[in-house]
Amino acid sequence: MFVQVHTDNHLKGGAEFRDEITGMVESSLGRFADRITDVEVHLSDQNGMKGGENDLRCSIEVRLAGLSPLGVSHEATVLGDVVQGALERVERLLQHHLGRIEAG
Repeated sequence: MFVQVHTDNHLKGGAEFRDEITGMVESSLGRFADRITDVEVHLSDQNGMKGGENDLRCSIEVRLAGLSPLGVSHEATVLGDVVQGALERVERLLQHHLGRIEAG
């Protein structure tokens, strides 16, 4: 599973930051690793320097071997919460989607 982390110009993300996000993704989606080829994480600050409630957005796109990509997004005020929220959503989506395929 190859993980890419992208940030907009309002968020500063160095190597350590990207490694932390990659670790969160690998920990959360590790049980699906044999089915996932790529994961793209996009982090953005919707309001820039203005701040505000739920102004951070995390979009995650997961590419599954032989299947169409799946995507989710989540908004929150704290960076860790926005990533965790998006990961929880993508986990549920993968469980549902792969469960339907295996049952079908």
